[in-house]
Amino acid sequence: MAQEINNKRNPAIILALSLSSAQEFFRKLCEVNIKLGLLNNSFEATIEDAGFEEFKNLRTLQRAFWIALVIEIGCLFDTHRSNNGKVISFKKIEFFQTPNIKNKIDAIHGEAIISKIIHTRNTFMGHKGEDKEDVISVPMICASKLGSLLDQLNEPMKNFASWYGNNNSQNKSISI
Repeated sequence: MAQEINNKRNPAIILALSLSSAQEFFRKLCEVNIKLGLLNNSFEATIEDAGFEEFKNLRTLQRAFWIALVIEIGCLFDTHRSNNGKVISFKKIEFFQTPNIKNKIDAIHGEAIISKIIHTRNTFMGHKGEDKEDVISVPMICASKLGSLLDQLNEPMKNFASWYGNNNSQNKSISI
């Protein structure tokens, strides 16, 4: 459990953790997706086959990475207002509202893949709506430019971490 000065989380650490987690979940999700594709093409598995257990394990991993990625993407671009404090996201932190940085963040946030992932989070993962909605599939995510979009967030993230460290030296916190 994190113990922070002023009982606040360090947004530079939280946002960096969320970004690096999203990048790792994306990479792992696509690796598992490839393995599942190869496994699907190599045999017709039945419950009795030894390969069926591997298939089930890979499907479980795929679902876990898919859910984790969708949640982290939602966190990175969260626009929700919290009753108990500020939300930590690229869309809510004041540093990212300066025009040149905001334009870059908004361009990434406006990409179709990001919108589809956030829509999936809001209608299928975070909340289960009764209406059947389009859900972003793993193959669609892996075929997208999501990896490069996430990589484009590294520079603004590094700039924020540096700025935050310089402007909050009395409030240094290393825990999350």
